[in-house]
Amino acid sequence: MHYTSHSYHVRPEIRELLPIPGGYDRAGFLYSYFSDPRMDNKTVLLTWSDPDKLSLAIGGWDLQERPKSMDDIKHVLRSIHGVEPIPEWIFETLDMIADDEVPEWEVDVRVPPLSYVRYDLAVNLPTNFAALGDSVMRANPSFGQGCAKAALGVATLDAVLRKTTASPDDELSEAWLSPTFGPEFWSLHTARTSSIWYSTKAMDYGYSTTIPVKGEDLSAGTFGRWYRDQLIELCLKDKAVAEIAWKANMFIACPTDTFLPSVVVKVMVSWLSRTFSQYYGIHVAQLRKQLSSTL
Repeated sequence: MHYTSHSYHVRPEIRELLPIPGGYDRAGFLYSYFSDPRMDNKTVLLTWSDPDKLSLAIGGWDLQERPKSMDDIKHVLRSIHGVEPIPEWIFETLDMIADDEVPEWEVDVRVPPLSYVRYDLAVNLPTNFAALGDSVMRANPSFGQGCAKAALGVATLDAVLRKTTASPDDELSEAWLSPTFGPEFWSLHTARTSSIWYSTKAMDYGYSTTIPVKGEDLSAGTFGRWYRDQLIELCLKDKAVAEIAWKANMFIACPTDTFLPSVVVKVMVSWLSRTFSQYYGIHVAQLRKQLSSTL
């Protein structure tokens, strides 16, 4: 997994001229593309990191072309095979902000091997031991869960400290932390964050160049990937389900809310409807062709 990121200065006189839907000043994440592994292996994110800076990140699984110049960037964007092509306003915006094709800064990053240290299963850990963020789990940064993971860890640490800190008057006042601190922290931390690892790993396994965890193969997570695809299709039509999915993905709500019975029923009905329509449409087209050839 590699990604490149380029940041460009946006001059005040061209902000209002940029062809960004809704306007530059009112936008946050301007454009986001995440590939379907059956069609491509790239990701694209265009956003402004500061009011006067526009950042473009291009990443991918086994990314062979890592763009450096503006021409490279355009070539990679043009080569993406998605359901829809990259919109033309992206290229027009890049043409307008490029200043002699020299970005303010650029990085080319090879993502290190991903890992999940299961401290919750460790034996004889010190009872006052805690760890947060990437020291516990390094998931694929393309999924954008790093800040959420760290925030969940901090919130968990705070909650357990408030609950298990000993009173100065207690017999354990020399330790200050209850002996239950470590087990309680890791139990709660795992419950809150493990879904990040398993969900992103399942998505990674959709790409043939991914090296699976020892003892697994790329078929692991097949149902999760299928359900994700059907859920996305439904979210494009059902705002209520889209809100549930967004809140679950942002950890505003429980990540398993996308498997609520009401949501699962809608996903299945939507899938059956599309499957029947495709099947019926193909056979109707074949029937029409046969009729036209006999007449």
